[in-house]
Amino acid sequence: MIQIYIAVTGAAAAALCDWKTRKIPNALTLSMIVLGLILGYWSEGLPGLKQSFFGLIVGILFLYFPFAWGGVGGGDVKLVGAVGSLLGPALVFQIFLASAVFGGIFSVAAMIKGKAFRKTLRNIKDKALFFFLTRKVLPEVEGAQNDKRLKIPYACAIGCGTLFVLFVL
Repeated sequence: MIQIYIAVTGAAAAALCDWKTRKIPNALTLSMIVLGLILGYWSEGLPGLKQSFFGLIVGILFLYFPFAWGGVGGGDVKLVGAVGSLLGPALVFQIFLASAVFGGIFSVAAMIKGKAFRKTLRNIKDKALFFFLTRKVLPEVEGAQNDKRLKIPYACAIGCGTLFVLFVL
């Protein structure tokens, strides 16, 4: 039960920090990881420690590729790992999926607010039509890269996913 409390308060604190500063403090995620491992051992001995460690690794692996491709920050990766160390691999998988859904919702909302939604839909339509007609991928125009990529505080999605899995599912 204490693991749930720590996961919820830690995810909420991370979401608040990410919302305000776009950074998740290492002290927060590291303390959650350490507490997850200690509480895993304390509650169930060596099997609990293994479960906490496996949850940590699984959580980190879920966001490894999105991090490597620049989709999420390192703090988000550590946060999901920390939640995994507290709640175990089965729950962190569900939280990862719920977080992805919330992240998608937040991204669409940010696109609509930033008026990029129509442009994004138009680009998708153009690329799909080009592929349908030519069976080739539309080449990127040099210099067309947009450095103003949509950025959302993904810890908010992780926090919502954590709450959803723990209290709604």
